[in-house]
Amino acid sequence: MSLGTVASLISNGYNVRLVQFEKEEGVPFDASGWLVIAVEGMPIFHVSPDDLDSSGLEDIVEVLSKNNEECGVKWQGTNKVGEFTALLRGSLEPGLDLVAIAKEHS
Repeated sequence: MSLGTVASLISNGYNVRLVQFEKEEGVPFDASGWLVIAVEGMPIFHVSPDDLDSSGLEDIVEVLSKNNEECGVKWQGTNKVGEFTALLRGSLEPGLDLVAIAKEHS
């Protein structure tokens, strides 16, 4: 259901990025090859290469050295409830602070 909000988020002017990290710090698994969908800098979804063949996405996926402030994608201390609330609100209305909404509802 969350993925269904991506088109509306883009249409409403929010920053949606598809990224892969060469090395993702702080995750308890090997994240190489995982696709991350980041909305307003929040890494919302981690998609395993076993779940989605992303070989045809090379033109739209950014490869980043690691997740940190400099690359603009960093976990904001939110949870899935807060993130989903932010995605729903953002899919309906442009110009909201989605990170603040996600934090408020996490």
